Amino acid sequence: MHADVFSIPVDSKKPAAFSADLVPNAFVGGSENRLAKHVYDCFETGDLVWSPVVFFGSAGVGKSLLLRSIELLCSQRSVKSQFISLTGSDFVRDWVNAIQLDAISSFRSSLRAVDVFILEDIERLCGKHAAQDELVRTLDILSSLKAQIFVTAKTKPCDIRGLSSQLTSRLSNGITVPVKPPGQAAAEVLIRRLAGNHGMTIDEDVIRSLTTDLTPCNTNTVPNLNRRLIEIDQQSKCSMQQVSGLAEPIQMATPLNQTPSVSEIGKRVAKYFKIKIDDLRGKSRIQKVTRARGIAMLLARRITGKSHGEIGKFFGKRDHSTVIHACRRIESLMHSEVLISIAVDELQNSFLDQTC
Repeated sequence: MHADVFSIPVDSKKPAAFSADLVPNAFVGGSENRLAKHVYDCFETGDLVWSPVVFFGSAGVGKSLLLRSIELLCSQRSVKSQFISLTGSDFVRDWVNAIQLDAISSFRSSLRAVDVFILEDIERLCGKHAAQDELVRTLDILSSLKAQIFVTAKTKPCDIRGLSSQLTSRLSNGITVPVKPPGQAAAEVLIRRLAGNHGMTIDEDVIRSLTTDLTPCNTNTVPNLNRRLIEIDQQSKCSMQQVSGLAEPIQMATPLNQTPSVSEIGKRVAKYFKIKIDDLRGKSRIQKVTRARGIAMLLARRITGKSHGEIGKFFGKRDHSTVIHACRRIESLMHSEVLISIAVDELQNSFLDQTC
């Protein structure tokens, strides 16, 4: 591994932004994410003096993986830290339920009696002013108790529209840590790991091509790297060629018309299960629909390489944690229910045949 590249282990049992084929057991970074590594090291040694810590960056850069690494440290300590980890959507939903069930005291106690408080996707609270006020009070109490707070966001708190000045102020009291797409050295490590997970053999020239042929919309995030590898793998299966010496064709093979869109995947899955696409994207909790929806999400993840958040937007604007749970649920069912496994294989093969 390159001298500037580091690898932070994560709790692979917890849902993260990357599924099993996307290296769930490590956050890989380089000099571009040195500050994130420093914060992690300080927390590991007990020398972290900043709270809250706000990891911010675009989708797919690994913010969720960093949170999973914090959770793993909490669980591995000789005196285990009491921690709670939830998304912004979880916080709002649980708070509303607590009010409706007259259980607000229990809700507050569960959040405020911890050593480490982890909140993912703070943007989910935008515009929900009463919930933000509740969170402000929670953060104040946690800070007074010297608890450590970790938050993720897509941008700096001060740049998030829809957050109150009080909440923005609390989030800005600690340190904001940019999480950037991996640089070339880290991206090359990720490509090798991803290729291994896909059972692919890939030349060093191809690796360098994949990690240097970038555009503002095509950075070295894990989903993007994985999508490029999927395209190469599909080409090699179609042509029955070894994935080698393809640096030039790869650059020509990135047009998205060779990869089905999330919408196309959703429509085909709906047709396969003889249900309406509106039901697949809607709120139906009928088992046949929820399983079809989960299969569509899993296939969209595998075939397009898009982030869970992007996939969730198509399926009724669901958040990325919901998509993660759905994908993992289907992957689990594939081991126990033959019909689910057959459906996933048949649908996935139909898309592979389409690209050949």
